[in-house]
Amino acid sequence: MKNLLIPLLLILLFSSCSHEIFRSLDWQRTKVTADGWNIEWPDQPRFLDPKTRITYGISNDLYNLYVCINVTDPAIKEQIIHGGMEFRIDTLGKKLFPVVFGFPVAGDMTVTREMHAAVHKNDRQGERQVTPVMRQKIVTPATEARLAGFKPPFNGTMSLVNNTSGISAALNIDSLDVLCYEAVIPLNTFFKESLTAADTGRVFNYEIRINAMAAPQAHDGAGSPGGNSGRGKGMDMSGGMGSGMSGGTSGGHHGGNGGQHSGFGGSASRGGEHRDNSGPAAGNDEMFTAKQITNKLRFSVK
Repeated sequence: MKNLLIPLLLILLFSSCSHEIFRSLDWQRTKVTADGWNIEWPDQPRFLDPKTRITYGISNDLYNLYVCINVTDPAIKEQIIHGGMEFRIDTLGKKLFPVVFGFPVAGDMTVTREMHAAVHKNDRQGERQVTPVMRQKIVTPATEARLAGFKPPFNGTMSLVNNTSGISAALNIDSLDVLCYEAVIPLNTFFKESLTAADTGRVFNYEIRINAMAAPQAHDGAGSPGGNSGRGKGMDMSGGMGSGMSGGTSGGHHGGNGGQHSGFGGSASRGGEHRDNSGPAAGNDEMFTAKQITNKLRFSVK
């Protein structure tokens, strides 16, 4: 009898451990216009990544997936502006991420810095003081996205201006110098026409990937290329964190539609187009390494 009980107990133990409970996406109650102003998100984005301090929210209704991302770290904002960012979806929950929505694309936006007056109260004297601060401002907004793993004909480079797919995305920088990202992705572009009650048990894996910036190269006095600069030396520009993206000079698409390593490179040879008057923060090696935030969530259906 004992010989029968031990295997039975082991089966029960392993079956209970393998039953994971996943949190659900937020149900999107209000209409979202992807303009980079997150007024449709009355509560702060639900999730916080402790390493990057990025807050983000992912929600759905019956027909669309919605994404809101807030970035406060100056170096990470620079990395997004100059290297680009991707929202990636794994419909099988296996961390393969074949569906890739690349926005912004490296080189597709122009950012400058402007002086602003910050008003605050002096606690000791009870007086209001004005302090000049530098804040970023988007001069030329990003208007293109790169898609992989979507249903035809939605793959490749897509203009977000007056397109008929229903896909939309935008970035803005608010008065507190927070970079705000919004995206609307119709479910029928990569999954199905609409959700049903049966989809509440379906778990997708989501990833926010901030592409690595291309390391600058040093030049000698004659203007010919020299060796790698101290910031980029010894760094794996394929992404550094094992995601299968190539951050080389071409910024090309590696993996095709639906491949395990589909995605887009980081900062490309178009680097002269994405200018910031102050340029990237010098000496910050973290900007030359890709960053990933992943979360497994199931759909909400109401």
